[in-house]
Amino acid sequence: MHNTHEELLTPAELAPILKKSVRTIYNWRAQGTHPLVCGMALTIPGTRGVYWRRSDVDNYLRTLQHHN
Repeated sequence: MHNTHEELLTPAELAPILKKSVRTIYNWRAQGTHPLVCGMALTIPGTRGVYWRRSDVDNYLRTLQHHN
């Protein structure tokens, strides 16, 4: 279960972590081509934004490191 006070990242905050542009984040989302960007994105009722849990991003990056 996720912590209810967990840090949420916006596309602008996620982009530098993935070393990509914000436009790339939006393109991946529109195309449905990136497992983190598409599969782990959150929408929050009452907002127009898309967010990612920091812990999901960290876990995803850790998984990538183990495969290299």
